[in-house]
Amino acid sequence: MPSSSPSVPRKRSAKTVGSTLIAGPSPAVAVPPIMQELPAARNHSGRADGGARTGWTTGRGLATVLTHMSAEDRAASVDEHPGPGVLLHRLASALAYAGGAVIAGVGLMSAASILGRATLGRPILGDFELVEIGTAVAGSLFLPYCQANGGHIIVDFFTLRAGERTVRALDRLGAVLMAAMFLVVAWRTVVGSVDIARSGETSMLMRVPIWIGYAAMVPGVVAAGAVALAQGLGVRTEERAPGD
Repeated sequence: MPSSSPSVPRKRSAKTVGSTLIAGPSPAVAVPPIMQELPAARNHSGRADGGARTGWTTGRGLATVLTHMSAEDRAASVDEHPGPGVLLHRLASALAYAGGAVIAGVGLMSAASILGRATLGRPILGDFELVEIGTAVAGSLFLPYCQANGGHIIVDFFTLRAGERTVRALDRLGAVLMAAMFLVVAWRTVVGSVDIARSGETSMLMRVPIWIGYAAMVPGVVAAGAVALAQGLGVRTEERAPGD
């Protein structure tokens, strides 16, 4: 009778990827870190298989990673590779914070002027001039954030029964028109600022050059035009939830 030899267990190949050891009967597959945390996948026959034994293809692996990525992972990916919409929203947010700082300064100045008038009989000279200039500049700095998040008043009486695609097309058309308007306003503001600077016009009491207020309004208006133009081209600029 032929002698039966004891079965020798098949040697399993192993490979260390980063700090993770992957073992299996087939050559080890380099699994990205995010895929190491995925649940068991299924092979072509529908049988459950471990992630290390599944033949991940490029397309399937990428789709699975994107599907199973958490909101934090997607947010981190956006932070590392921000698109134009994210960059524009960050710019709009920064300008909005600057506008808030201007408004806060105007409010503190007004409070100090009122207290000075009530207690010492001496308000801040030209306080209303500073209020006029400050509120105009702050308003222009708020425009990009308002445009980025769709904060303008919209009359949708005629589009209540329109389809989603129609409304989206009209929104993009409106964004293009808003971009044109903002850029025209920015152009005329620059022209006006240059003309006023040449004439040497100043405020009545504090003798503040008027062109400074005009020039300070240009960045906000230009940024609002850039945001509106991006929206007209289909770029999302509104504030998003993490991982959205």
